[in-house]
Amino acid sequence: MKPQTKLLFYFVFVILFANCSKIENPNINDGLNFYLTKNNLVDNFTTTDYNTINIDTIELYNEPFISYNNIAYYDTSMFNEVILGLKSNKNNIEFAGNKRMFVAKIDDKPIYFGFLWSILISKGSNWIFIEDPQEQNGIGTNELRILTNTKCDNQVINPELLNRLMIDNKLK
Repeated sequence: MKPQTKLLFYFVFVILFANCSKIENPNINDGLNFYLTKNNLVDNFTTTDYNTINIDTIELYNEPFISYNNIAYYDTSMFNEVILGLKSNKNNIEFAGNKRMFVAKIDDKPIYFGFLWSILISKGSNWIFIEDPQEQNGIGTNELRILTNTKCDNQVINPELLNRLMIDNKLK
């Protein structure tokens, strides 16, 4: 076989392999993903203003604890809360305990952050919370409640986020 033919064969093989890999392994950062932070950045969240935290500097774990592939829908019909519908049972999610910080990212861009939280703990602050999935809170076994307030409600209904969810038929 001529060297030019071998080189052409190798080039075509590399291109085909690279394209197949992209199809089989979609980017884990696409869509809406929720990541745990490596450190809890706020010791006393009740007195810290949500808007004073630079979301772009928060260090995160590499893998999301809730991935876009597991999100069935994002329901914004209630005031100051979002119901996050999952494709699997919420008990399968590694919740990592109360008072853990998380960051929500859309297409690898941070859009909001808050805490994983028990509804049994008073929350009187201006933060966003994802309720502990183990609690009896009147929602389905495949749903999580994201609580917010008027000071940070615009982050969970970010137009860029809602547009992406609508395109992917995940917005209720």
